[in-house]
Amino acid sequence: MAKSKKSRRDRRLETEKRQQTSSEVAYAASSAFSSVPKATLDGSKSSQSDTKTIDLGTEYYYVYTEIRNILAISVVMFAILFGLGFLI
Repeated sequence: MAKSKKSRRDRRLETEKRQQTSSEVAYAASSAFSSVPKATLDGSKSSQSDTKTIDLGTEYYYVYTEIRNILAISVVMFAILFGLGFLI
């Protein structure tokens, strides 16, 4: 069954969501870099270790749909080539 076209509102909400998450990640990255422990003058390192994990599934949620579209197009193109192979 064909997927219906998204409305302008849905697309706008998705872009706002993407922009919001990218700004949150940028803030988290800047705060992570600012909290990196620096070496002291005597050469010893600070014992603090702040590590933040980023969930790539939520960060790149749109990649799954793009990969699915590429796969569908490649299957159709392969079927056309296979069919033309029998015709020619």
